[in-house]
Amino acid sequence: MLGSAGAVAQEVEQLEMIDLPEGTTGLGFGFRTGTSIYKGEGAQPLDVVPLYLYEGKHLFARGTYLGGHLFNKEMFTLDAVARYDFTELDPTDDAYFAGLQPREQTWEAGLQSELRGDWGAFRLGYFRDVGSEHKGGELDMAYRYRIRNGNWIISPFVAGSWMDSSKTGYYYGVSAAEATSGRPAYSPGGSLSVELGLNTRYQVTDHLFLFGNAGVRRYGSEVTDSPLVDKSTDLSAYFGAAYLFSDGLNRPIGQWAGIRDWSWRVNYGVQSDRKIFPEPMAGQVGRGDEGINTNVAGFTLGKIVQHGERFDFWAKVAAFRQFEEPLQDDFWSFSAYITAMGKGYSPWSDQLLFRYGVSMGLNYAQEVPIVEQVKQRDRGENTSQLLNYLEFQVDFPVDRWIKSRVTNGCFLGMTLVHRSGIFGWSDIIGSVAGGSDWATVSYECVR
Repeated sequence: MLGSAGAVAQEVEQLEMIDLPEGTTGLGFGFRTGTSIYKGEGAQPLDVVPLYLYEGKHLFARGTYLGGHLFNKEMFTLDAVARYDFTELDPTDDAYFAGLQPREQTWEAGLQSELRGDWGAFRLGYFRDVGSEHKGGELDMAYRYRIRNGNWIISPFVAGSWMDSSKTGYYYGVSAAEATSGRPAYSPGGSLSVELGLNTRYQVTDHLFLFGNAGVRRYGSEVTDSPLVDKSTDLSAYFGAAYLFSDGLNRPIGQWAGIRDWSWRVNYGVQSDRKIFPEPMAGQVGRGDEGINTNVAGFTLGKIVQHGERFDFWAKVAAFRQFEEPLQDDFWSFSAYITAMGKGYSPWSDQLLFRYGVSMGLNYAQEVPIVEQVKQRDRGENTSQLLNYLEFQVDFPVDRWIKSRVTNGCFLGMTLVHRSGIFGWSDIIGSVAGGSDWATVSYECVR
């Protein structure tokens, strides 16, 4: 895990998406690294951040930030925002920390406003812990000046943040029970930190952009006087790429061209002992990983975000009912994801023969599936309710066999569903190395 300190340079984690039109949807990956002010810790390993991007009239998702516009005008916005705070301390990182309770990452939520003009942009926000970790709050202020030059956006900034005593105490305090002869008890008050940095974005094509952000933060004395800390500044870097979807391409050919832009799907299936790749892709589907037999049923709603000659891209949300009794109570899980849907046509006509799709997004489960609990327990590894989501789908048009208005635009096939920890590389989904798989029969209609 990336054992970072402080607020982990929240301004560095801001993506420059202010100029993107409403309805823009995107997928990508970011990579975080930096240094830590905790004793004995220097450069931190790369942390993978899956990016699910959306800029709507009322809602937005910008990687580690998501929320809704309460007031949205060109010069001023007021937003309700949730953000992920990567701050953490793992006591196993160094023998000096033995006996400490872990300091965990958490989600924070609050209000954020931004005032913009030719002179630049000023942001003010207040956030409180909603993950029940530090139970504190933070007041952030930032000024940035955006320079646009061709495909570049270059955005230098200066920022300050005030962490209250609850947040500062959680991450940098030492309780009486944690104190040792070489690590005295310490109870800090609120603390101010100051950050300087630069965020950039380069638009490679109409759809693909690269970004690279970097910053340096100096911490106040309430933090630097902590016996857990031996440095006053840290460095942070955040870089990656994303692909933006739009409806700028021509509509596809053949019978597909008359179908509208919404879809719904139902699917039902069994927990599989085969990984989603490569065995099921070759037609090998087993039943009951780890001797566990569970079932899943789902309903999915989709909206097309980009038409293409070979691929269409869809934004989808799904609700799954996980049937796990008597092993544990049944529960719901929910997914939001992007699907790239390809189409196969008859070589001697423009008739659609089949579709195939690959999807990526996030899945949140009310409970960790029992198969993940068992597998991770046997490996001595952690679990997470929030994981990456993958799908592989192949289906065939029903109206090739049944001609009616009801079956027009409907497809029957197979969908492989997978919850993934991205090999333990991503802090934001719990650094989980593992997942679970279901093989389902699906019926989808596009209208």
